[in-house]
Amino acid sequence: MARELENFLASLEPQWEDTTEFEWLKKVKIPSLEKRIKYSPSNRTNY
Repeated sequence: MARELENFLASLEPQWEDTTEFEWLKKVKIPSLEKRIKYSPSNRTNY
């Protein structure tokens, strides 16, 4: 069985990922993620 698996894996053609598949995501703007936290002393954490 191990030999069959080896032969099967050897027979597979490599599949290359499309590097431009998710380029459109770079253009998507999500307003809730673009909000920035304004600095104030009350935001600080004391360690």
